[in-house]
Amino acid sequence: MQKKEQHQLLSFSKKEKNGIIVIVFINLLLIFTPFVYERLFPDKEETDVNLISELKTLEEIQKDSVNSFGEHTQWSEVNQHQVETKQGQSETKTDLFHFNPNVITEKEWMKLGVSEKTAKSIQKYVSKGGQFRKPEDIKKIWGIPESLANKLIPFVQIPEPQSKYEKEFPKKNERTVTLIDINKADSSTWESLPGIGPTLAKRIILYREKLGGFLDMSQLLEVWGLQDSVLQKSKNRLVLGDEIKKININLATFDALKTHPYIGYKSANAIINYRNQHGNFNRLEDIQKIVQIDEKSYNRFVMYLTIKQ
Repeated sequence: MQKKEQHQLLSFSKKEKNGIIVIVFINLLLIFTPFVYERLFPDKEETDVNLISELKTLEEIQKDSVNSFGEHTQWSEVNQHQVETKQGQSETKTDLFHFNPNVITEKEWMKLGVSEKTAKSIQKYVSKGGQFRKPEDIKKIWGIPESLANKLIPFVQIPEPQSKYEKEFPKKNERTVTLIDINKADSSTWESLPGIGPTLAKRIILYREKLGGFLDMSQLLEVWGLQDSVLQKSKNRLVLGDEIKKININLATFDALKTHPYIGYKSANAIINYRNQHGNFNRLEDIQKIVQIDEKSYNRFVMYLTIKQ
């Protein structure tokens, strides 16, 4: 009886066995996934935009120089900077000048006091797309001692990056705005404005001729088909001239009066009849004596009339 109870304690139920199998499978999956992933994607590279990550490439290039040098070269801060080689046989004088670390040559780096090996490594780094974004970035270059970097930083000149928009759309020189007199503009001038084509330009000119000229900008909206939204686009270019053609009511024929947009048939007929009955007008205010012409109509067209001989 005792052996049976021990056997039950050491054995697992079917559900427990299945659970153990699942756990073991998951552990194996977690262990072997990295190896499988590396075999499936051996050439995948990570793209680093951070300068520190980019400089890792430069550090790898310079690792060989670490073993050959053995120890960091000692730099002395004097008026003319000297570079001591491992054997102490040669010296390089520092020639400080303003420079852009993204474009200078290997020889120019060496003139600044950088060793030949470091200069070559920097050139490889830049040629592979690496960039110095601020003067302090040269401190992150292995092979340039901090004392030399501090000397070079005041001479670093990195131009501000040009925006993509400025590259694709360079600024154009501002053109002088040509003003347009609405009482003189010809058809081609009207067509040069946005939203106005040949047909609309002809309508504007024809209406202006019938009217005798515009006294106010708002009169342009009386031209059939010309909308306010179109005028708003060019309102800063439009000016109002003072050349108005007036009708002499003592000499004008019935046809000349009735074709005016503001006078029309009824008012033209009344003016001619009054003139035939009472003779020539002595003043424009006499038109108000005509019963058929109301004050609103009179105020609208009186500016286009004259009694001068």
